[in-house]
Amino acid sequence: MTPTHPRYYASIAQQPMLSTRRILVVALIIGAILTTVAFRGLTLQVLDASVAEERGRNQSMFTQDIVMPRGLITDRNGTVLAVSNLAYTARINPFYEKNDPQKRYVTDTLTLSAAVARGIGQPQETVKANMDRILTSWTKETSATVSTIIAADISIQQLNVLTTQLVTVKRCCISIEEGWKRTYPQGTLAAGVLGYVNREPSGLSGVEDFYNNILRATPGQIVQRGPELLTIEQSSPGSDVTLTLDANLQRFIEQRLAKALKDYDANGGSIIVMDTRTGAILGMASLPNYDPNTALNQVTNAASARKLRNPAISDVYDPGSTMKVVTWAAAIDSGKVTTRTVFNDTGVYRTDGIPIYNSSNGRYGNVTLLEVFQHSINTVTAQVARELMGPTLFYEYARRFGYGNATGIDLGGEEKGILNSPESPRWSPIVLTTNSYGQGVSMTPIQVICAINAVANDGAYVQPHVVDHYTLPNGDVKDISTIRRYQSVSPQAARETRAALAEATRTATPEVLFKGYSVAGKTGTAEQRPNGIPMARPIHTYAGFFPASNPRITILVKLDYPRPAYAKDTALPVFKDVAERTAQIFNIPPDLVK
Repeated sequence: MTPTHPRYYASIAQQPMLSTRRILVVALIIGAILTTVAFRGLTLQVLDASVAEERGRNQSMFTQDIVMPRGLITDRNGTVLAVSNLAYTARINPFYEKNDPQKRYVTDTLTLSAAVARGIGQPQETVKANMDRILTSWTKETSATVSTIIAADISIQQLNVLTTQLVTVKRCCISIEEGWKRTYPQGTLAAGVLGYVNREPSGLSGVEDFYNNILRATPGQIVQRGPELLTIEQSSPGSDVTLTLDANLQRFIEQRLAKALKDYDANGGSIIVMDTRTGAILGMASLPNYDPNTALNQVTNAASARKLRNPAISDVYDPGSTMKVVTWAAAIDSGKVTTRTVFNDTGVYRTDGIPIYNSSNGRYGNVTLLEVFQHSINTVTAQVARELMGPTLFYEYARRFGYGNATGIDLGGEEKGILNSPESPRWSPIVLTTNSYGQGVSMTPIQVICAINAVANDGAYVQPHVVDHYTLPNGDVKDISTIRRYQSVSPQAARETRAALAEATRTATPEVLFKGYSVAGKTGTAEQRPNGIPMARPIHTYAGFFPASNPRITILVKLDYPRPAYAKDTALPVFKDVAERTAQIFNIPPDLVK
């Protein structure tokens, strides 16, 4: 019978996982005891008989660890994204015989390596070189630091072949250890969210890292003292974690992002889909991506580890004109302006003699907030921030919207961005004016979407999260109850800003609309790096929500260095496709019914 992970195959067969969990815990413990007996027999089979006999006479106590599986990670519908399957490790035992340094158990690595190579399907030269390295470097003094592993992650099929080969070798000294291998059945899907593990296994990034203490198993031990006394220390598998992600939506946004990178010759990008009201992340994709099944093999130094980061939470950039939504919501909330306040745009605004201009040097005359959003006017936005709000008030609101602070998303590796407020030695009045329209202030994509989401959510800022709940081995379900929520602006200020943004979207960028739904969104263009150096090609963002009259879904699309000049030609079409598919998957009611 082939050993398998019972919970994994139960879910594949769409059997109820929770109802079988209590039985499985008991079965796994009993199975571990039985496996210990089988394991012990297997080890003695492949050891030299005379050595085993001598060791058996001298051994009065036998100890065996019980290693239980790490918890499952599934999407919101039960699709398995991470699972631990049985795997085996082969070790060579380079012990000295009777403390004589001239006599080792292993004397013929040529014959032994041939048997092992046939069993695990690796080149004999590779196996022999590994054996020789171990035997050369292993001494009693270095035994604690020299690994004796000659093959890891051996499947049950390979194990059957390997043991058959080993029994033909007279003096082999190979022991087999049973363990669990972490695998990701969906390949690269949601890799940045899931993260990956080391061989221990412990999480190194993503959910695997953040929820490591919940996912990891509690090890146990069987201790045999003499022929009759048997002690079993309790063990248990890890808890199962259920994400807020939808695997179908996740697959779609990854494919749509890949198409966008190809169509627009972009270097990379991110898409985030969020439940407006709860902050639950329904989809989070970034490219380039990686396969968590092989991620550990790719990590050789800090630079290679950085390639396995999640850019949606770790890469900072200037959000561009998406920041105008926050600036105007803050100005309305503070009573400095209304949606009907009229400003005269001359096409230029000066701060300490330094001029700033609108895109394409536009000049729009008398304007209100609606025209500011329609034409993405820099000058009037800067005037409002500097002359009407001032630095103290502006940066107070910026922090309320999460600028300069990590969102607290439940993923390892989040950066907090850069906000040079008046307390910073790098700050000057021109920094305030450019910050107001999203230049010189650096944020991660998750920070940008959370700020926009607060306007969509009647001014309520909600902490983003990717885990919905986890299930203990005994079947008890624990909800994630630490989600932060607070008002960044009043509901009225948020609604007024939202209405102006929706009307500007309808009139200025109607191509983003899809049948039955109103949309409110804003383009953003980052023209310089966080260090202030101009970029040859900009970063494009489109962030928005739908239905605009009663927001349910908030979406951000970010494309790194695409060739077309404007975000409305690159990020906006991607937003529309993602919004339309999200509405279908989650059955979002339309708000424009004729």
